Amino acid sequence: LEAQSQNFQEAYNYYRRAFLVPEDSPFAVSRHPALRSGINFRFALVAKKVGRIDEAIDAMMRAVLLTPNDSAILFELGHTYLQQEKFQDALNNLNLAYQLQPDNPRLLTAIGYTLFNTNEMQSSLEFLTRAVNLAPQYALAWYHLGNVQVTLGNKTDAIDSFNAAIQLQPNFVQANQALQQLQGN
Repeated sequence: LEAQSQNFQEAYNYYRRAFLVPEDSPFAVSRHPALRSGINFRFALVAKKVGRIDEAIDAMMRAVLLTPNDSAILFELGHTYLQQEKFQDALNNLNLAYQLQPDNPRLLTAIGYTLFNTNEMQSSLEFLTRAVNLAPQYALAWYHLGNVQVTLGNKTDAIDSFNAAIQLQPNFVQANQALQQLQGN
């Protein structure tokens, strides 16, 4: 309830106390793997909100061990590694999620962006192109696609991609800046 009311520090404290209860106690969080995984995942999200990234990663890893086929947890773990610029760890988890949800535009975009950051431009281009084909309304995918196209020297395609992102989100600052820079303004 605290997390829902945006009181993340208090929610974090509640979760921390809950995990201190021994697993064999009748007051333990849960013995059911899926429930325990869900609780670990929610704790991880709250831990991220209060800046406890290492604890969030640990909790997500515990959740993945309990429910290895949960693409949402794998995605969030990969995304967290991506935010930390741990690109190989990000790619490992995002690829596991991709095996479970190969047509998820948000996931395809995260993989494409990660590949961009590991300098795998052709693979990045393929994932991001697929993302915009599946979800042409996803401005972030268009923006990342534009950045890959610039890197590959496809200026005309990049301009089109940045324009698509801006059309979808007129106040998309990075897309506007990238377009202006590309056009020499």
